[in-house]
Amino acid sequence: MLRPEDEITVNKWLLLLVLFTFLLIGFEFGKRLYIEEQLEAPPLYKVIWELMSEEENEE
Repeated sequence: MLRPEDEITVNKWLLLLVLFTFLLIGFEFGKRLYIEEQLEAPPLYKVIWELMSEEENEE
């Protein structure tokens, strides 16, 4: 049987493993969302270029 100190150590390792797994899943999910947003939205330099062009045309 496990001693009480060993049980605490095992629980800590399991908790760290679960935490690391959730962080990894969250990172992958966030990366996919970021990539999807980048595919739908135009690049920032294009947006700025269009705004500058509109201001020049108004003058």
